[in-house]
Formats: sequence, C-alpha cells, structure tokens
Amino acid sequence: MVPRQQCALKLQRRWGQLIPCGVLTIRIYAETVTTAIREIELPTPGIEQLRSDALGEGYNFVETLIGECSMGTNRYDQPGETLLGCFDGDALVAVGGLNVDPFANDRDVGRVRRVYVRPAWRNRGIGRALVTALVERARGNFRCVRLRAENPDAGRLYERMGFEPTTEPEATHAMNLENEG
Repeated sequence: MVPRQQCALKLQRRWGQLIPCGVLTIRIYAETVTTAIREIELPTPGIEQLRSDALGEGYNFVETLIGECSMGTNRYDQPGETLLGCFDGDALVAVGGLNVDPFANDRDVGRVRRVYVRPAWRNRGIGRALVTALVERARGNFRCVRLRAENPDAGRLYERMGFEPTTEPEATHAMNLENEG
C-alpha cells in the first residue's frame, strides 16, 4: 500500500527541461508554479470556486463530488481510496479522486474520478501531476484503474500518461497496473 503523504512540487522556471520531483518528472513550459498536492476532505476552502468554474464550463462533476461527500454516498475513505487537492499557495486549483470502481463489480479495479483543474492553471503540468499522484496511490491497491475522459483534451492527456482507450461501456480509458516492475 502506498503511504498517504503530501506530495509537494516546486516547479522552477527552466523552460522545456525535465525537472525530477520525487516520483514525478515534469516538463516545464509555463510560468513558475509552486503547487502542493495533498489529501483533502470536503468541505475544504476553495471547493466552491472550483465548482463555480466547472459549472461555468458546463461540467457538473465537481458539484456531484461535493454532493456525494456531503450526503455520505462517497467520501473517498475506503481502503485504497483518496481525494486529492492541488494548491497554489492557499488556493485550491485542482481536485481529483480515486475510488474502488463502482461500475466494475470488482474490488481490484480502481477509478480515477472528478478530476478538474481550474482554467487559469491548465497547461502547467498540474493535471498530469494530480493524475500521476492518483495512479501512484492506486499501485498496490488495485490491479487496474479506469476513468471516463470528459473531453478530447483530457483523453489525450490520459493517453500520454499510459492509459489505453477502451470500449467498455462505463469507461473511456484504462491502465493495467499488474506486471509493472
């Protein structure tokens, strides 16, 4: 099982260079960003701004995340599950969760869920770092991870990260975590 710990990323202005950050390596193409990815519980300061931004873009999954947590139907508190937030200073700029996949009927299948990065923080490596942290948490807990990409840009990001497109009815992409060395 992967220990639950804060993953702090300090991305410095080194245009186009690979910067090793613990288990992550990120290529920098944007302004200097200092972010911290850590486990969160809802409600947390800044979640309403994420909700507002997502709804403004026509996405309701952050609202669904807030509703599920407040009603207790999904608190990301089962073995292997986590809810992570990405902070730029004190500002919550991204969120994403990892659950036992409720559509798979198999405890060994995880699902990356409710990943959202605020528009002003996109194209800075934050989405990739957040999903990488979720996949790292999945290792040792799940044999594979599935997800549903909400748009083509997200799908391309997931594919660059090693997820494969799938024709399964409840997922667009999957990553096999078995047989990894």
